[in-house]
Amino acid sequence: MTDGGAALGGVRVLELAGTAGAYCGKLLADMGADVITVEPPGGSGTRDIGPFYQGATDRNRSLFFWHYHTNKRSITLNLETPADRRRFLQLAATADIVIEATVPGFLSTLGLGYAALAAHNPPLVLVSITPFGQSGPYRDYRGSDLIAQALGGMVYVNGFPDAPPLQGLGLQAYHSACAYAALGALLALLVRDRLGHGQWIDVSVQECVASAVEHASSFFHQNGTIAERQGSLHWTRYFRVARCVDG
Repeated sequence: MTDGGAALGGVRVLELAGTAGAYCGKLLADMGADVITVEPPGGSGTRDIGPFYQGATDRNRSLFFWHYHTNKRSITLNLETPADRRRFLQLAATADIVIEATVPGFLSTLGLGYAALAAHNPPLVLVSITPFGQSGPYRDYRGSDLIAQALGGMVYVNGFPDAPPLQGLGLQAYHSACAYAALGALLALLVRDRLGHGQWIDVSVQECVASAVEHASSFFHQNGTIAERQGSLHWTRYFRVARCVDG
């Protein structure tokens, strides 16, 4: 491909990420990487998420899907079949980065784990985005954006003191994880250019949320203060979020 002067021109990314990791691929694609989304037979489930262009409930008109897959290409593979697993490995052999958001261990059961991918393409960088990471006591727990926001502390500090905690607008947990994942992938590319080998980036969505709520952890470590909800007052106490005159 021609890079046209883009920051990631010439970098190929294979994305098997669904909703949890789609934003990571989008960030890389918007910087010029050639991102190929792998969809299951029948298409990605994100195609069913509205709103839909011109109000028509059409899987090919999902604004949600369009937004998260800007500048990407797409291919349909059924990884349950040997033929499509071979095709995936062939694609991975030409890729610089693979992004995946399957449950821990799933790709290894298909013969597509990091060891298998690295055997076909040693400089490859694998980025795995899961609710609680590849190891630890919560490794096999199910998760969602809301669960990660709650267990990461984001929900607890969002809202008014005399009201219930609030979920952050949009997919805040997934966006936090994808931003860290994209940074990790780029750093791994720098290491690869210097040392010649790839690596496996393990991203826990819950841990990314905890680090994104930067004031909560820092206050606790500094003086034991447990952050609380304070409405529209920013945690620095320097400003409030207010309604504009025109509403």
